[in-house]
Amino acid sequence: MTLNLGGSPGPGGIVESTWLATSKDGGLTWSPLRELPLVGIVPDRLHVLDDGRWLVSAHYHVPDGPYRLVQKAIASDDSGASFGAEARVAGDPALQLCEVSLLPRGGGRVDAFLREDQGVRYPTLRCTSRDGGRTWGALEAHPSRGHRITTGLLTDGRLFATYRNVAGLPATCAWLGSPDARGSVPSGVCLAPAKAVLEDDALLLDTSEGGALELGHDPLESLAESELTFEAEVRLLDAEPAAAVLRGGALVRLRPGQLELEACGDLAPHVHPIDLTRWRRVRLSLAHGEASVHVDGERLFAAPLGRDLPRTARIVAFGNLPQPARGAYRYVENRGQSLWRSVSIEVKNPRLPGYRWSWSAASGRFPDHEEREHQAVLWLESSGQVFDHGYTGWTPLHDGALLVVNYARGDAPKPAIHAYRVAVG
Repeated sequence: MTLNLGGSPGPGGIVESTWLATSKDGGLTWSPLRELPLVGIVPDRLHVLDDGRWLVSAHYHVPDGPYRLVQKAIASDDSGASFGAEARVAGDPALQLCEVSLLPRGGGRVDAFLREDQGVRYPTLRCTSRDGGRTWGALEAHPSRGHRITTGLLTDGRLFATYRNVAGLPATCAWLGSPDARGSVPSGVCLAPAKAVLEDDALLLDTSEGGALELGHDPLESLAESELTFEAEVRLLDAEPAAAVLRGGALVRLRPGQLELEACGDLAPHVHPIDLTRWRRVRLSLAHGEASVHVDGERLFAAPLGRDLPRTARIVAFGNLPQPARGAYRYVENRGQSLWRSVSIEVKNPRLPGYRWSWSAASGRFPDHEEREHQAVLWLESSGQVFDHGYTGWTPLHDGALLVVNYARGDAPKPAIHAYRVAVG
């Protein structure tokens, strides 16, 4: 058992020390706690690799320079009698990397699944060691979007992971698929009674009776330096102010009789009267800190991005617009019906990899079809909390099912630990 406990406060007053206790009777009794030479918090479980090596990891607040997090690990080759020096698992000045889940694969290979902590909907990130945790490779995206992810391999070799969804859906989710799956995929939010319906030539996003619908991809690295081309072929049947938007740096609100561009925080939006009950091709572009909007190839207006925009302005998404309030998601003035025929997104970043993605209703698939195939909701957090839920663990049972435990709030006055029995097909 590894714990973050005691020790001297580190940067920001956070206690960053890792302690170890062991049991030889199935957890009935435990040895005295022993501090490990690993400065950090939120340690992963201790893993014993197939060659007997012990490996444990924690993340650390870097004290100098801009605030950021890095993930580190230590190892023992003598069953815990001594541990070697810290090795950096992952760190990047543009990212906040933490809360690792290590996944031993055998033969010295260990995969590390990491949370990105800026709250702008980055995917789960992964890197790999092929020498038992001594050195680690480059970061790459995984097709989940999770905080505090817990991974493991099932008996059939598939990867099972549980996590708090970080793509706008207040839920604890599970991901099931190949352990070698890689690459970021679009994500979606669908809260009842809202409906997303694929029709003959368009995707209907229907929140006329309530609920919420939103779809998105990876965020912009920088509002000042990233470039974005975000185009959608869309038609409105009805839309309140937060029912149909494009966002990425700036915010484009689509209304039946007008289009609005919000780019400067609290300043008044640019408004252009236009009939959006007809099919229109709307493009939001961002370059050199300036946002521009084109409709059917005609440039309507452009505006510099404001300096006071929150970092959540880096989120790239379309559909409904949530209103975060005190750490929770709230959807207001988002009732409406909109039809989407095609969407394309291209992002270029100054340091991190960019991407190009496109979707058409003619494909017969939802924009987030890959996520729908691999992700399941285990617990929908009715409180709407963004962060105070979804801390999970799981273990296989003797009959092949899985026992998942989850820290969640729901409608109760205080959070509690919930347990679920999950059957995997």
